[in-house]
Amino acid sequence: MSAPSALAGRAAVVTGGSRGIGAAIAGALVARGADVLVCGRSAEALARSRDAAGSGGAGTEVAGRLETLQADVRDAAQAGLLVDRAAALFGGLDILVNNAGVSRFGELAAQSDDDWRRSSRPTSAGSSTAAGPRFRPCAAAAAAG
Repeated sequence: MSAPSALAGRAAVVTGGSRGIGAAIAGALVARGADVLVCGRSAEALARSRDAAGSGGAGTEVAGRLETLQADVRDAAQAGLLVDRAAALFGGLDILVNNAGVSRFGELAAQSDDDWRRSSRPTSAGSSTAAGPRFRPCAAAAAAG
């Protein structure tokens, strides 16, 4: 019998969690007992992520739960709703993983200033700006009790 995880019963949001590194982070959190709300822009990718987390993989037991929400965190209103939804689903929010990102592939020297701004905006502007004011009360409540 394994020791209980420090993440058991914790609530998390993972932006850009429908594929790649975000999906791996969300799966690891769920496997360790966290309840996770994943957001992404693609309904199909979110469904695949939900199915993968629900299976837990071969020989594993799923400890937490995974919920999904189609949202684009470049839009501050959608990013704020994401945090509100997590609080409604899980009774609060303990962990925020700002993983959403946009990549422009090609030679680095060919990237324009606008390319750089577009690729950094999802992680810095949308989720941080909208989630910060909503996340602080959740974090304060978690620390108090």
